[in-house]
Amino acid sequence: MKETKFSLIVPIYKVEPYLKRCLDSIVNQTYKNIEVILVDDGSPDGCPKICDEYAAADNRISVIHKQNGGLMAAWIDGLKKATGEYVYFIDSDDWITLNSVSDYAEVINNCHPDLISNSFLITSSKKELIKKGMEYSKTGFLAGEDFAEFKAAFMREDFKCEYYRWNKIFKREILLNNIKFCDTKVALFEDINIVFPVMQDIKNIYLMEKPSYHYFVREDSMIRASFKERNITDRERVLKALISVLQDKNINDKELVCKLNYFFLICIIDEIIRAKVNRRQNFKNAQKSYIINNELKDILQNYLSGYRKKVYLNFVKSHFCTVRLLRFIGKLKWEIKSKLLGGDKKNKERN
Repeated sequence: MKETKFSLIVPIYKVEPYLKRCLDSIVNQTYKNIEVILVDDGSPDGCPKICDEYAAADNRISVIHKQNGGLMAAWIDGLKKATGEYVYFIDSDDWITLNSVSDYAEVINNCHPDLISNSFLITSSKKELIKKGMEYSKTGFLAGEDFAEFKAAFMREDFKCEYYRWNKIFKREILLNNIKFCDTKVALFEDINIVFPVMQDIKNIYLMEKPSYHYFVREDSMIRASFKERNITDRERVLKALISVLQDKNINDKELVCKLNYFFLICIIDEIIRAKVNRRQNFKNAQKSYIINNELKDILQNYLSGYRKKVYLNFVKSHFCTVRLLRFIGKLKWEIKSKLLGGDKKNKERN
């Protein structure tokens, strides 16, 4: 039987203290039929040199040196160069277990799934815990009715299911068919930009319980960085991209569109909370920022009406005590969820 070839793509930027750990976990895989594409995204530290050293020592490794263009642009460049049937994205500060690819190859030989999603280990300097990739009642190969039930649950659960790119093995052809939806200007929520359209195209999936990916939590990572106005605009760009996915694929699902709006709306509100409760920032400046004065008002204008809108708008103008803000946000989320999603019978009776 012909061995499946895997393309392992590693976007790299300012990770010199962690890069060798990542690359060692890749080159020492027990499964050997792999190509490794390192994408140096204009890293200003010692990463480019490390990449070249590993490539010189292992002919399975190729390096792309490019000007800094962001994480998504980096892995897209790697994907365009890939030749494997399946693609595995690995972030350069993370690492994988030595039999990771071998486990995936075994699954592929048995059922040839469109997508594999596995559990992973969240690691920090203080602790390590196992997290399931998909919180779903079934595991293993899902196709036919089983897959239809899974996909319905995945797409309907208020997007609580994960959309990580790095704990999945993708068929390369499905990725290539969907990179047109990726907005390379986005820094946050970039994973959902590719996983969401892929989920619309796949016909089956393999859910693997065995964790093989170590996700390393860094204090200086992008996702933990301080609040920026871009945190809002990125979410807006991704939302528009996902709506365009549904339009392009002729998916007329009003409930799903509603879910998307609700999910990103709550993310925006949570960013506003973050701006308020982060004591490293000046509350008064946050109150006067573009986000508070415009974005939150737009949310209220678009999704509420009548008395509630008036009350909340007055609140935004005058009350910014943290405790009161949190209570306000809680009420606002409930109002928006009721407006967008209808709520359950009990909630409707309250109205």
